[in-house]
Amino acid sequence: MEGLLRSLFAEELGVVLEVPEGQVASVVDELRAAGVPAAVIGRTSSDTAVVVEAAGTQLLSADMRDLRDTWEATSF
Repeated sequence: MEGLLRSLFAEELGVVLEVPEGQVASVVDELRAAGVPAAVIGRTSSDTAVVVEAAGTQLLSADMRDLRDTWEATSF
C-alpha cells in the first residue's frame, strides 16, 4: 500500500493519460520501450461513481459530484 501511495502522490513530474481500452497495452509497451516508466492506474467510466481499489480492497466509493464539490470548496 505504501508503494501505491508513493506512486500516486509523488511530487515528481508525471502525467496521466486516458487511452482507449484496446490500446492500453501497446501504449504502455511503447512508453516502457522508450525508457518511460508507465503503469495502468485505473479506467474511466460514464458512471458518476468513483471507486478506488488496491490489492483487492475497496478504499473509496463515492459520487464524483460530491467529491468535486468537496474539492472546489477549498477554493472559496
